[in-house]
Amino acid sequence: MTLQEYLEKTSTTQYQLAKQMGVEQSTIHKWVKGKTIPRPATLSRLSEETQGLVRYDDFVRAKMQADDGAE
Repeated sequence: MTLQEYLEKTSTTQYQLAKQMGVEQSTIHKWVKGKTIPRPATLSRLSEETQGLVRYDDFVRAKMQADDGAE
């Protein structure tokens, strides 16, 4: 599931997740929009925070969709 889907499903805000992860809310926003992908260590922590529901593959798919929309 994408990070956006996870946030919606769990009624979690970007701010709340950022606080849990120890990152800026703007970082979560960039991940959601597919502008950046978390570093491996951060992605591992994100996977833990989301109980494995958000994985690397989900970011790759979101990034590809964002890139397609930019053309």
